[in-house]
Amino acid sequence: HFSVPPPYFLRYAFTIPVGLSFGLVFVMAHVLVKRQRAQREMLAVSDSRYQELFADSPVSQWELDFSLLRMHLNSLRFANKTDLTQYLDGQDQSPDNLLSLIKVVAVNRQTLDQYGAKSLDDLDHSLLSVFDPRDPALIDLAVSVYLSTSHIVWTSLWRQVENQKMIRGTRETTTRKLDGSQVGSIVSWSVAGNSTAYNRVQMSLLDISDRKKAEEELLTAKEQAVEGTRAKSQFLARMSHELRTPLNAIIGYSEMLMEDFTDAGDDEKAMDLRRIDIAGKHLLDLINNVLDIAKIEAGEMEIDPVEFQLSELVDEVATTIEPLLIRNGNVLDLVLPTDPGAMLTDRLKVKQALFNLLSNASKFTEGGTIRLEVDQNQDGLVELRVSDEGIGMNPEQKKRIFAPFMQADSSTTRKYGGTG
Repeated sequence: HFSVPPPYFLRYAFTIPVGLSFGLVFVMAHVLVKRQRAQREMLAVSDSRYQELFADSPVSQWELDFSLLRMHLNSLRFANKTDLTQYLDGQDQSPDNLLSLIKVVAVNRQTLDQYGAKSLDDLDHSLLSVFDPRDPALIDLAVSVYLSTSHIVWTSLWRQVENQKMIRGTRETTTRKLDGSQVGSIVSWSVAGNSTAYNRVQMSLLDISDRKKAEEELLTAKEQAVEGTRAKSQFLARMSHELRTPLNAIIGYSEMLMEDFTDAGDDEKAMDLRRIDIAGKHLLDLINNVLDIAKIEAGEMEIDPVEFQLSELVDEVATTIEPLLIRNGNVLDLVLPTDPGAMLTDRLKVKQALFNLLSNASKFTEGGTIRLEVDQNQDGLVELRVSDEGIGMNPEQKKRIFAPFMQADSSTTRKYGGTG
């Protein structure tokens, strides 16, 4: 007789013959045994596969036992210690002692090779053999262990995530080999969350020394490049000064002679001297622009806007470009309004841009027409367009048009010269 109702399957069993009920219980027990055996076999296969992957991994793998650390941290929780950082800073308990509670139970071959050890004994079964005791990565690891079972959070560092299956962490840090040399590393770990039975941490240490070395080499190369740029700028400044002095003399004498021939009524020689004067001033502008290279590289190039008559600028450029036109038998066709008006911008830079475009057009055109069109759109902006009948460029060459010191091909350099 039962004082309380029996379980359902027993109540059901008592409604059938006794022999059959015992047979049913035996079958159920047999099924449970077979299921447990299958589970054990699956676990054995899974564990064998894990051990295989662990041993052959190309990344340093560590298996840690934190049962002692967990007991210690739980004792802190019962003592109402809820701030790990404050605890470490205010107590005699040092990270050295705290983290020594984590025991290394297994490492793979890559770990031994990476840190210059022959066996786990060389590492003293301790993380402190390769980590600095104050390494923030180890403090984070200790907090992960605490969170794996605790419902109270180290308030200054973490936020408890309810029902979290795995607590993971990753940090970039520096570890050391047994010979004292440093290894740039990325440390990653995972702890089973909400579990009081599992006391193991899976940790990996990825060696990023090559990446760190490459970063340092890039930084050194950058510093050398900056120093080289500074030296180049100083050289250009000195050379520009040396070139500017005799050029100013040429411009000055040409202006004096031009005034003398104008007063004497020799307009032909005065015009030739005017060309010398304009070309000399243009060359002086180019030398001044050399000094701007340093400003461009330093990102300090400034625009100096002034108001000027566009017709005067076009006349100056046309006069300067005339010798290049004559050399290749070209004609300059100027298409502009009767009164193009004034323009407000950096006069020197506009003049230089126009001269560069027209000189290139003249150099690559023979016996053709080069057109300079000046127009003003509805927004009041001036449009300057240069077109020519030269050799042109194919689509592949256009892709390289703005590459420094690049021309269409080597034959162009040999025939037309220039630096690109």
